[in-house]
Amino acid sequence: MDNNIGNCPHCTRIIFKDAIFNSEASFSTRCPHCNKAVKVIIKHKVEIKLMAVTDERNPKKGPGPGILK
Repeated sequence: MDNNIGNCPHCTRIIFKDAIFNSEASFSTRCPHCNKAVKVIIKHKVEIKLMAVTDERNPKKGPGPGILK
């Protein structure tokens, strides 16, 4: 589940939740809660997923380096 949440740096309340932007951009707006100016910078999204490996082709023999039995 993706949670794209943008909090106000002044009052820390949520300005954007589950926002989707199709390109990089930057703009200024005002927080709807505290009415202070906020600069928003949208950068290219980098997503990292870690998945469990259930089928290793070459299973390791014994403990890894630095591990004593």
